[in-house]
Amino acid sequence: MTLGYRAAALPGPLVGHGFLVAGDDPLSFGACTFTSSKWAGRAPEGAFLLRAFLPERSAALLEATDDAVVAAVHADVARTVGVREAPIVRHVARWHEAMPRYTVGHLDRVAAAEAGLATRPEIVLVGAAFHGVGVPDCVGQGRAAAERVITLGGRT
Repeated sequence: MTLGYRAAALPGPLVGHGFLVAGDDPLSFGACTFTSSKWAGRAPEGAFLLRAFLPERSAALLEATDDAVVAAVHADVARTVGVREAPIVRHVARWHEAMPRYTVGHLDRVAAAEAGLATRPEIVLVGAAFHGVGVPDCVGQGRAAAERVITLGGRT
């Protein structure tokens, strides 16, 4: 989910790009990204934007109303980050089972698939299912794939 706040709602500037929550911690979310700190232009001047990711341990909350999800996450953001006001922007997106889960041997299987494509250099495996689920991982994979295709220069 995404929450936006007035910058004045913070006790001070945000440090870093967010944080992960330990699995046994009672917070409603498992990770919080300071989106507007991580990427310029994500929030207007005088505001900040963050995203909270709810893990499976929050399954009951995931089935609650958007208002209940916002209230729970906002309360935990207030507790951890120190915001002193209600969010001015809120968006709840429910992507059940959207995050790939790599199993033991995943990297070996990906390496075997890539080796099988050795004779087809114009085909590159990229995306969250292969070498990392985060946006930076996927962007890096996309850039590397584009460079590979450019380097081929039509040699297919």
